[in-house]
Parts: sequence; C-alpha cells; structure tokens
Amino acid sequence: MKKISLCLSLMLLLLLVVSPVSAQKIGDRVVITVDYETKLRDRKVDNVYAGGIHTLVDINGKWCAVENVRGWLPRQYTLSLDNAVKQYSRRIKANERDFDAFATRGMIYFEQGDLKKAFADLNEALKINKNRASFWNNRGSIYMALGNLPAALQDFNYAIKLRPRYADAFNNRGLCHYAMGRFDEAISNYDQAIALSNENPWYHVNRGSARQAVGQPDAALEDFNRAIELQKSVAAAYVGRSNVYLHRRDLARAERNASEAIRLDPESADAYNNRGWIRYKQGRLDEAMADFNKSIELDDELSMAYNNRGVIYLDNGEHKKALEDFNAAIQHNESSAIAFSNRANASMALEYYEKARSDFNKALDLIPDLAEALNGKSWFLATCPDPGFRDGKKAVELANAACQASNWRDWSHVDTLAAASAEVEQFDEAVKWQTKAIELAPENKKEICRERLELYQQRKPYRSSRGKS
Repeated sequence: MKKISLCLSLMLLLLLVVSPVSAQKIGDRVVITVDYETKLRDRKVDNVYAGGIHTLVDINGKWCAVENVRGWLPRQYTLSLDNAVKQYSRRIKANERDFDAFATRGMIYFEQGDLKKAFADLNEALKINKNRASFWNNRGSIYMALGNLPAALQDFNYAIKLRPRYADAFNNRGLCHYAMGRFDEAISNYDQAIALSNENPWYHVNRGSARQAVGQPDAALEDFNRAIELQKSVAAAYVGRSNVYLHRRDLARAERNASEAIRLDPESADAYNNRGWIRYKQGRLDEAMADFNKSIELDDELSMAYNNRGVIYLDNGEHKKALEDFNAAIQHNESSAIAFSNRANASMALEYYEKARSDFNKALDLIPDLAEALNGKSWFLATCPDPGFRDGKKAVELANAACQASNWRDWSHVDTLAAASAEVEQFDEAVKWQTKAIELAPENKKEICRERLELYQQRKPYRSSRGKS
C-alpha cells in the first residue's frame, strides 16, 4: 500500500501489555501498549499513548526511542504489529464490546495494508461508541486510502465537530481537500493544524506541498525548512525542497535534496521520481531512466513516474513504449493533464492524429492554462502533416498563451510560436520568434532551431509528426 502522511490518532487502552523485545530492530513499526511519559535522564519530556503506532528510531538495552517523540520508553511497552493483532484479537474475543480494541486492531490492519479488515474494525468500534473523535478521524483515513474522498471528508468533519481543537483531523481534512484539488482549503486546514500543534513536521510538509501547488514556492520552502528543523529524518521534506529548487532551476540543490531523501528513506518512490526528473533536466538520461525504473518498482501505482519515464522513451524515439507508459500514468491518475498531453505527443508521433487531438483537448479541459498542453496542441495544429488537423490561427493563439504562461523564458514555447506564425504565412514573425528561440535554446537544441529558421527565411512552413511538450 502506498504510504501517505495521514495522522492517525492515539487511543487510550485499559489493558497493560508487556511484549517480548528480543526481535525488535531499528526501523520496525511497533504498537505502544501503555500510556507512558518518556524520559531523558529521569526527566519526563514527552508522552506516548496506548494504541499508537510508531517507528523505532533507536534502541539502547531495555529502552527504545520512537519517531516524532522525545525521550525514551521501556521496550517492554511495545509490540510488533503481528503480535499486537493477536493481543487485541484476544481482547475482542474476551469482550465483544471492547471498542478500543476494535479501533486499535483496525489501525494495525490499516498499517499492514489490509483495508477491508481495517474498515470493518473501525465500523465496529463506531457502532459501539460514536462519540470518540479519533474513531471518525481514523475511519476517514481509511476512506481516503480506499479513494472515497467525500466519505473521508464527512468523517473528518465529524471528528472536528466532536473535538474542535483536533490538530490531526484538521491535517487529514487538509489532505482530503488537497487530493480533491482544493489547495486553498487544504492550506486553511493545515494552518489550523499548525496553530494547534506547531511541532509536528508533517503538518509543515503537507502545507508546503499545498503552497507549492498554488504557486507560493518561497512559502513552501519555509515550511519544508521548518519540517527539517523539527525532524531531520523526514524524507518528504527533502523531496518537497527539491521540488522548490527544481522550480527555481537550481538543479544542483534540487538533486542534493532528492538524494538526501533517498538516503533517509530508500523506499521513497517519490524521491527517486524527483531525482529522475532532475537528472532528465540535466541531460543524464540513463541515470534518470534508472531512477524512474526504481520508483515504479517501489510503487507501481505512481502516475508521475510512468509519465516521466514515458518522456524519456518519447525523446529516444521509442514511441510505443512511451504510449504504454502514458497509458499507465492515466490509468493510475485519470486527472493528470500532463499525462494526457504527453500521450497526445506520443499519438502524434505514431500518426494517431484523432487520438492526439482528443488527448490535447482533454488535457486542456483539466487544466486550461497548462503550458505544456498549450504548447503541444499548438505544435500539433501548426505542424501536423495531415492538413485536416491543422489550424494555424488557433495554433498562434495557443502558442502565445504558452509563452505567457512560461514568462517567455521557454525556448520550446517560442519555437512553437514561430512554427504557428509560419503556418499562417506570417514569415517575418516566424523569423523573429525563431531567432529568439535560438537565443533561449540549450546547445543541443540550437541546430534544429537553426534549420527551422532557414525554412522560415525561405517562407516555408514546418511539418513534423514528432510531438512536442
């Protein structure tokens, strides 16, 4: 099951459980069996609660430390997930109305990826006790994992109604809004979570992601930096920071942060995907391909990894492989405008022109100002070898919009505007824009730009079956 940064609530349990500790190791996920005030040199510094699920980050004899909690607790107050399931199952057998045991076992099943059993246990807990806010919050988390976002939102709303200062529920409601594409609502909920609990690094990571989604990279970077201040081992904060640096075109810093995320969490598909895209931008295609392959190996449902690998296949002229990857990207995320745009480029290269037109339209239906889709559709309308699909006037309109969306800094968009201008026989404009494209283009693209410039100087349009992002 794909990891998501939901905050699962801790539940008070009445039965003290002592666990065998010999097999425990750093990195294991364990269940806390008692409420306990953690200690540093006999000084109480933090709390863990019965039913909480944590990652072991340090072990020292009979003591251990867990992620996101200061201080130490006795190892005997932790259980492996499998042993915990057995323990809480015995409690339920002894008392079929033990709602805490149902709720805790449900979250252990959730942790293990068994969503069906997790959902059944949380439902049972709620049948017995509808007044525990954590039960609604945690069932909402399961609904999210099942993809039922409206039901998840209802559960988070009810959890907050029961407990108006419930930071985890505000965070989770933010995640739900984020998944729905409601980024402003997500930020508002993260703001409330942070106001209630400023020292949870995940709240800052999540708000940083939402801030980046609405075009606030500086604010996003502040959140990612704050998350790292709070806990240096949160790999997702480095992934977020790498995205900000990628946006700023600081590829060296972007790669360092993505690599640090991988060092901290070698199982992070997002980190490999990020580093792969950075290396693609650096022209290191073999290394990028290796990173995308690893990302897909770790999470075979990560849409962007398929999309990004497809881009490399497209660049290499392996159009059918590219099409397969873009199909997979869309299968795993039907609202991915960039995947539809890229699939249109692959279809154009394979001369599936009707399919290309349909996918460009779908991409722009999803995100009307997506620069890549504006540019791709303009190129298609300006250069398609089949005259039945060309529309020079529309191509000029779309190319101008793409250039504006990228602040006239992207050589490819300016190059497309030149091709669109040539299609409507505005060759002086085509020469002007192609000259500008040559100035902006990287060294490995200047020659093809010069070839097109010569064509426009001869007052001829450009024709190509090759798609363009």
